[in-house]
Amino acid sequence: MKDYQQFDAHDFMHDPSFRDWVAGRADASAFWEGWLRTHPEKNETVQQAREWLLAIWTEFDDLPEAERVDRVARIKLARAARFRQPVVRRLGGWRGWAAAAAIVLVCGLGWLAYNQLQPTDTGRSQRISYEQVLDHIGDAKPVEQQNPARQPRRIALPDGSVVTLSPNSKISYEPTLAQQKNRTVYLSGEAFFEVVKDPARPFQVYAHGIVTKVLGTSFRIKAYDNVPDVTVQVRTGRVSVFASTRAKNAASLFTNLVDGIILTPNQQVVLTPEETLVKSIVPKPVLLNPDVVHAGTVYTDVPLSQILQKLEDSYGIEIVYDEIALRECLLTARLYDEPLLEQISLLCKSVGATYAVTDGRIVLTGGGCQ
Repeated sequence: MKDYQQFDAHDFMHDPSFRDWVAGRADASAFWEGWLRTHPEKNETVQQAREWLLAIWTEFDDLPEAERVDRVARIKLARAARFRQPVVRRLGGWRGWAAAAAIVLVCGLGWLAYNQLQPTDTGRSQRISYEQVLDHIGDAKPVEQQNPARQPRRIALPDGSVVTLSPNSKISYEPTLAQQKNRTVYLSGEAFFEVVKDPARPFQVYAHGIVTKVLGTSFRIKAYDNVPDVTVQVRTGRVSVFASTRAKNAASLFTNLVDGIILTPNQQVVLTPEETLVKSIVPKPVLLNPDVVHAGTVYTDVPLSQILQKLEDSYGIEIVYDEIALRECLLTARLYDEPLLEQISLLCKSVGATYAVTDGRIVLTGGGCQ
């Protein structure tokens, strides 16, 4: 986790999560509002960074298109000149330092504005379809497996991995899959993968704009051609997920990867219609270690922190909370077989706290005990 306590205004402005919060994205709000409550000494710095970002976005949004293009061009030229001709002359007195600070600020804000205004080539129309992929798979005719039935179909791959293919779904791969340096499968629809571990030959799946890479694990992918959202959910092991929306053709699917995200059990990522990867937890986390927490577990005057730690160990999901505010909280409770988020909700109510799911973690805010 980043040490935001060491950040200055410039650092905050470049932080993706911070910028999401300033932009009003709900999944980032809970974390930052809670963080500010526990770090009031950073309020001034955060507010300064927030005002600068809003000023940049508002100013550029209000400009005519022709002037936007002109300003971006001038920003690029100024930035290039700044790197070619470093300034070595000292600026004397406080006015000199103020001028220097203003120059740094203008350059930094200009570069941020440039990044925000640069046209992107990651539109939805650039996702390479399943059919386009089939036309470019090796020299040999690909092997295609379909499931037209109403029940899931279990398929054994040549390398020993197993795919449970959902109805109206299909996969393709080269006949030489078992010998490939990178074992590659292409998916249209939904499937659960149980991959045989082979560190020398990673396993990768392309599905509607997403590339999922693993060594040996189990995970689910939902990638229907008529649904813009693509979802990857992890059951066991670790999975790397990349957006492949910048690929120009099927031959470049695995060479134009962006926004890499690591997923662990009970986490998921969704590729949205806006071509961004959003990390969260699966809707129904499964119990990974039933020996730690099981149905009917009774707690008597147990610190809340200890209960949260047991839940974290049991489900493999990080739970973030204010240790100082909640350190005096002792709870007596019995946890049955409620879903994880229901258990978290009950614990929060007992101490007057709330929670939100942010970036694959559960974040508790507020609350406390006397």
